[in-house]
Amino acid sequence: MKALPSKLFPGCEFSQEKDAGFYDIIPQGYDHTISLYLSKETVSNDDAITTAAAFFDKVHEWDTFCKNAFLSAEKDSEDAEMIEEYFDFYKEEAPDVFDISDVSELSLFDMVKCLKLSGMAAHGCGNAQSFNVDFTLGYDQLLCVYFDSASGFDHIAWES
Repeated sequence: MKALPSKLFPGCEFSQEKDAGFYDIIPQGYDHTISLYLSKETVSNDDAITTAAAFFDKVHEWDTFCKNAFLSAEKDSEDAEMIEEYFDFYKEEAPDVFDISDVSELSLFDMVKCLKLSGMAAHGCGNAQSFNVDFTLGYDQLLCVYFDSASGFDHIAWES
């Protein structure tokens, strides 16, 4: 067994032979669980494990960065359209997640403020390593931000 060398997510032990997932972790500063996922390619490479742990340990920074990315997506871009579609889905299908009677009054800022960081993942290793940070308003619908091997912003996607 190998341990993830993380300060905020201690005690995450895994086999280097298969994907690893951790689902009951409440990092300092959060009042809800955040899941972690490591692909088989990541757990089989010591450098990739170290890089993933460093990425995960910046959970507070990624939470803020991603929410700002949602708010500042260029108008008419694919990312902005994805964000709008995600929130429109919730306005129509589950408006109660916003805890307001008239969802038409909600601004993008109000909706983004309701998002909860739900998970982080690392895939691959070396220059092919990538990361994602997932947010939700509930249910199984995720608004995800993807990052490249250097932790640079790549794109936003709606996943279920």
